[in-house]
Amino acid sequence: MQHSDALLRLLREFFNLPPDVQPQEITQNAVAAWDSLAMVQLIADLQGTFLIDFDVDEIGRLRSYEEIRATLLKKGVSLVRQRAAACGPEGIQQQNSRDPDHPRGSQTVSSH
Repeated sequence: MQHSDALLRLLREFFNLPPDVQPQEITQNAVAAWDSLAMVQLIADLQGTFLIDFDVDEIGRLRSYEEIRATLLKKGVSLVRQRAAACGPEGIQQQNSRDPDHPRGSQTVSSH
């Protein structure tokens, strides 16, 4: 099974993991570098990359690839890599409605 999603690429790069590491192997308990400081940096990277915000309860659950993936999908982030010409180099698509009072305003983001 080939996993070519944006989250997997981000986690492999963030934690400097080998390219053959499988998603189910990416957990806070299994990755030595995944400490509290790395978690803060990871949350910032995830929010910046996928243009979403996590609440405190969500952050408490983000302890593995699968948990992060489920949370991103619940927020409307598509992680499937599309053809580069159609969706850009990262293959990230997202429908994101923000609160108009949020500093970034209301927006819809797509790499199409």
